[in-house]
Amino acid sequence: MLEKFYSVAVAAFSSVVCCLPVAVADVDIDGDGKSDLLVIKIDSDKNLDWNTRDSHSFSTEAEVPNGSNVGERGDNLIPANWTSSSTTQIGFVAVKKQTVSWNVLDGSQVRKINFGKRNDILVSGGDYDGDGITDAARVARSGSGTIRFQLFGENTTSFDIKFASKAVKKGRGFFFSPGSADRLAFVYKQQLRKRRGSGARATVVRLRVESVDQEGNSRSQRLSGIARGGLRDAMPIARSSGGDALLLVQNVKGAKNTYQVRIFDLGSGTVLYSNNFTSSTGTIVVGDFDSSSEGEEFIVQRNSPILVRPFGDQSETSIGAVSGVLADHVNVSTFRRTPGNSNTSNGSGGGSSCSAGFKSFGFGTLWKPAADAPDSRANKPVVLYQGGNKNGNRGSLKVFATNGAQIGSLGYKLGQDPSINGGSDHYFSGWTGGSSDTCSSFSAKAKQQNGNPNVVVEWKNNVCLGPINPCGRYGGIGG
Repeated sequence: MLEKFYSVAVAAFSSVVCCLPVAVADVDIDGDGKSDLLVIKIDSDKNLDWNTRDSHSFSTEAEVPNGSNVGERGDNLIPANWTSSSTTQIGFVAVKKQTVSWNVLDGSQVRKINFGKRNDILVSGGDYDGDGITDAARVARSGSGTIRFQLFGENTTSFDIKFASKAVKKGRGFFFSPGSADRLAFVYKQQLRKRRGSGARATVVRLRVESVDQEGNSRSQRLSGIARGGLRDAMPIARSSGGDALLLVQNVKGAKNTYQVRIFDLGSGTVLYSNNFTSSTGTIVVGDFDSSSEGEEFIVQRNSPILVRPFGDQSETSIGAVSGVLADHVNVSTFRRTPGNSNTSNGSGGGSSCSAGFKSFGFGTLWKPAADAPDSRANKPVVLYQGGNKNGNRGSLKVFATNGAQIGSLGYKLGQDPSINGGSDHYFSGWTGGSSDTCSSFSAKAKQQNGNPNVVVEWKNNVCLGPINPCGRYGGIGG
């Protein structure tokens, strides 16, 4: 899923992390042995409602039994086989001050276990002892961590683990099965100095995977190819034989809303599949959605999500529009509130950009649905931040739907005359770094996400402004 613990954009701007990683099995809510597609929505009370699309055809959507109001916006999603090796239970991780609680729907009741700390990286979904029941893991940025076997079982036990701190701080957590029990892992970028034919040295960036098993045995492996673009998400994807491969999602430099998906053989490190996809959220989910295809498939969430068969004929199939956030069994996340913290893998969402909450547009902040400009900015939205409301951002601002999915951006433009509009900073949809959306297209994109046409705009200190109707005018500035 996108960053497993995919701050499922569901977490709409808080840090819902959709789904911590789970390798035990794919999401199978009805226990028929086929992968189900989870669709999570936020209701009017900011609670999470869990739904599934039927196995393989995706044509019918139904509510997960007792799946209404299970979690709330800002929680991390952790669907997994927590109490049964044959059926998936929905669940979420929540944080209050420094207490991190893991919550699972067991029948009609929600069970809660406290495990981990706010700043930990939390990995949900792996089965590290191979008994078919999902285990939980936490890793501190120092590299020390704990695997809790059968978190919701009567005989739960723990095992301490250790990673190099650089792997944790620079990498993305995931888990994978080499053919038996899962290994907990981090993939990260490593700079290497290599000698050229002339004798001069050049710096190249490679990918490396560090992993440990339930007995503490560690393994380090370099992956083929050069690492370009930031690491966005990592997750296991099963092959028909030979254990799991690694599906890695990276940002494509200079291409907005474009992501490179590569699949690596974790035995040889070679690339098995590579392609670029456009998506406003960057959310990807994995499962055995097509039993006639070799290995597992993945789905890219966008206006019309597509199912990709990477191990067979590499064909792609549209599954039709989906209203809500897609989720799977793989998720990793943290509740750290620091700039640049990515909580969304299936993230996808407001994540850390809005983790401190929301405010209304007021004096010193202004949203205009149509800029007064003679060039590409004309008739497209602009945001102005004045005085103490400036955020120092000289790049672009993110625009989100109310379910947390990023649907566009506004690019910063340096003004020629600082006296114009009281010295405000200007961010235009129609400028470099902007998505070129009109107010109507922002509204349409937002409505397609979860039925709500309103949007939220990135501001500062992890606070966002909104929700607003993008075709209205909000706030005001001084001359």
